[in-house]
Amino acid sequence: MVKDKVQDEPMGGELMGDPPAAIICTPTSPRAKIDVCRVDLNDLSTTDKCQLVFKQAGVEVGRSYVFVGASDGTHTFNSYIWPAAAACTITVVKTADQSTVGSPLSVTVQ
Repeated sequence: MVKDKVQDEPMGGELMGDPPAAIICTPTSPRAKIDVCRVDLNDLSTTDKCQLVFKQAGVEVGRSYVFVGASDGTHTFNSYIWPAAAACTITVVKTADQSTVGSPLSVTVQ
């Protein structure tokens, strides 16, 4: 039996990516009302319409525009400014039914 050279690649060449809708926020610990955050997503569906939901202490404080993943399953949202310091989350939801895609990202806003 021949194995592929890349450890995380099954036979047939289909890459195994991160969990669905992996979220990265830059900076990782932004300052409220000062830092503009960039949110990078990967492993998105290229057909489901999605939105980012921003919450502070469990209360929704913002949403992104509606988007679908690019042909490579990625998307970048370039401009979110948190309104206040708090324990926060960023979640990807499908617009059709508001179901969560992947796991939320916890962010500590200073």
